[in-house]
This record gives sequence, structure tokens and C-alpha cells, in this order.
Amino acid sequence: MTDKVVTIRTDKGLARLLTAIKRMQGQPFSKIGIMGAQQVKGADFNMASLATVQEFGSADGHTPERSFIRSTMIEEKARFLEMNKRLIGSIVEGKRTTKQALGIAGEVIAAAIKEQISKGIEPKNADETILRKESSTPLIADGDMQRAITHVEVGV
Repeated sequence: MTDKVVTIRTDKGLARLLTAIKRMQGQPFSKIGIMGAQQVKGADFNMASLATVQEFGSADGHTPERSFIRSTMIEEKARFLEMNKRLIGSIVEGKRTTKQALGIAGEVIAAAIKEQISKGIEPKNADETILRKESSTPLIADGDMQRAITHVEVGV
């Protein structure tokens, strides 16, 4: 009797995403999130690395996932899609430039991500984290990470 190896492929939309990215190459866009290499005070890593660990959780499981970018995009999807439709319409009508529309979209989405953090993201901080940070709100110690959320228009 031979053991049979079965491979199960779960499509989580990666192929569709890669196709969309390829189709958009060369098109202007707004990059939203934490950019650059701003160092975290008193640490040997930058703000983007900290945000990544917070968004997805640490590999060792010590830091739990506290999605602030993906959760915002999921919760606000309908609002953002409607905003984008209106902004595209304003470009077509000649009321705004592409750069202006992308700037508005970037501002609105960056503000929504910051608001998501302010509302508090589960799970709650551990007691020792609250004592160290002197804050019970997850993802907010001194506000540097939240303030680092920004946007930049590319290709316009």
C-alpha cells in the first residue's frame, strides 16, 4: 500500500490580485500607510516593521494580530468604493485632477485608519503592557505610529 499525497489549493484571491496589479502597472495611485524608515524611539527597528508586526502578529505569537489597516479597509469598503466612484466622476467632469482625487482618497483612508486605532483594537493590552505604556489602548503608546500613517500620490 502506498501513501497518497494530496495537495489542497486554497485560493484566497492572490491570482486575481496579481492580475489586477499587473493591469494597473504604470497607472497613478495613492500609497497609504506607514512609509519610510522612521525609527521607533528606543528600539532597533523602524515604524513600518512595528506596524507590520501589529497588523499581522509576531511569528512567535507573543504579539497578537491587531489589524488596523486591513480591518479598516474591510469595514469601510462600501464607503471607500462610493467615494472612489464620486472622485472618478469628478475627474471625468473636469472638476478635479487625478492628483487631487488621489490626494482626497488618501486623506480620507488614512484618517479612517487612524480613527480605527483610536477606537481601540482587540485584543486588549496585557496588564504588563498597560503598566509599561501607561495606556490601556492597544497600538497607542506615544501616538508615533498613528501619526506616521500617511499617504503619497504616485505616478501623477
